[in-house]
Amino acid sequence: MVQLKDPALPPGAIVATHEEDGSLEEGQVRRNDGVVLDPASKNPWYVLATVAGEQSGTSVFKIDHNLRIKNRRYWHGWMCRHFSDEEKATLAAKLEVELDELNPLSEEEKGILYERFSKVFPDVGQDEIVPSPADDVDMSSTYFPSALDMSKFYFDGRVSFDAASFKGAAVFEASHFAWRVDFVDVFFAEDAFFQRAHFAGFAMFHSAYFSHLAVFSDGECKSVTDFSQAKFTNHVPFFFHREIYQDTSFSDNAKLWPDVTEKNAKQSKRAYTRLRQIAADIYDPDLEHFFLRQEMRCKERIELGKKDWFHAGMFRLFRWVADHGISVTRPFWLMVCVWAFGAGCAAGYFDSGAEAVSSTDLQDNRYLSAAGLSFGNLFGFLGINRLYFADMLRAAPDGLQFVAGLQTVLGVVLLFFFGLGLRNRFRLK
Repeated sequence: MVQLKDPALPPGAIVATHEEDGSLEEGQVRRNDGVVLDPASKNPWYVLATVAGEQSGTSVFKIDHNLRIKNRRYWHGWMCRHFSDEEKATLAAKLEVELDELNPLSEEEKGILYERFSKVFPDVGQDEIVPSPADDVDMSSTYFPSALDMSKFYFDGRVSFDAASFKGAAVFEASHFAWRVDFVDVFFAEDAFFQRAHFAGFAMFHSAYFSHLAVFSDGECKSVTDFSQAKFTNHVPFFFHREIYQDTSFSDNAKLWPDVTEKNAKQSKRAYTRLRQIAADIYDPDLEHFFLRQEMRCKERIELGKKDWFHAGMFRLFRWVADHGISVTRPFWLMVCVWAFGAGCAAGYFDSGAEAVSSTDLQDNRYLSAAGLSFGNLFGFLGINRLYFADMLRAAPDGLQFVAGLQTVLGVVLLFFFGLGLRNRFRLK
């Protein structure tokens, strides 16, 4: 298990900078799990993505969109320079950008690009200074201190942001990932925007940590997509109108999803409704049931905000029933508790020396008989009490008869939930 410096913070949170920790080089930071990240300004792929300049702030609202367009021109002019005219026309239509943006860089633009790289990497030769379009895009273990806007960028090969940390917003709106992309163990301290992004290959968001908004609406996922261990702390992710691949995974662990508050309940309810639909589309009934319960939790919180205690109570009751409908162990152990309570009441009655007990053969085996009587009460439809305990029950006090009747009712209800849980768990038809 990873030792965290601050157990109150997530593993990917930044806990030390170069100024605070002398063992770190200039620009480096240390995550809470001990991983050291290099500054984005020293990553050649980041430099290629910011030839025209870096964004100055961390908020998505402070992004300079004109600067992003200029940066994108250098990226595409370099990465797509070997594309045929037909390939460029097709890609320009997919990205919804001007065709000229994909043309090879002019000599003047190349000069600006080489100058930018020479300043960052003065000891690297010009032939090796800029990454090759044939290489994988590697921004793993990188710290991004300002917002990263790569909207409508084209990624031709494998892309890795593994163990990266985004202090500012991460914007990949309408970007096109032609092959595999990994955001494994990534920490998003601000909003993450992937709306209209196209994932043609594997898309791994395994163990990613989303501190704020995570927007994946619109766009397509054409291959395996993994959110199975992603954690969403403040907002339920948006997947409205996104085309989802059937082999897509989400977690049904409530600890990985945000707490429902009065502030986020309405928005979360809509997001969970969409996720429930996705779970149905990918034929995952357990996940669908989980998102239904989360949706009911949001509805309950909305009604509490209106001070509508009746409807809030109804939604809570529904969640309680739904929890039993998906669980096998919960109704089983409740049945054990109801049986044990009834057995204890019966044993106390037998120990009282009542005439109805002492005049039967039950006195010598009263604890075993108490257990049998309670079992017969719990499963009244088996007829055990009619065969062995009829006379004793007729002579029993009102309190014990009430317990027996309550056990019979609860036995039917809990047995129904137990069977329903088995059906949902093992898909028995």
